[in-house]
Amino acid sequence: MQPKDFSRRYSKTFSTASDILSREEVSNMAVTEAQKRANLKYRENHSAIITMTVKKEVKERYKAEAEKRGLSLQGFMCQCVNQVIGLDTES
Repeated sequence: MQPKDFSRRYSKTFSTASDILSREEVSNMAVTEAQKRANLKYRENHSAIITMTVKKEVKERYKAEAEKRGLSLQGFMCQCVNQVIGLDTES
């Protein structure tokens, strides 16, 4: 949790959005071996893999619908399932 004066404290540090690294710049940064191990450990402890077998034509229909909505196939599938079971996906 950030302290209450967080934005006031750091607003002077970055005067404009261009002073902060862009998403592209961050993604181009090298990942250290320690970061790779930490990411792997986190995924092992906090994630699960769900697989699904469908006909290729069905996958292509899902993929096309996902692209229409500006989502990845995985994001689209998660959104559909969450909507059906009533999970709040807005937060």
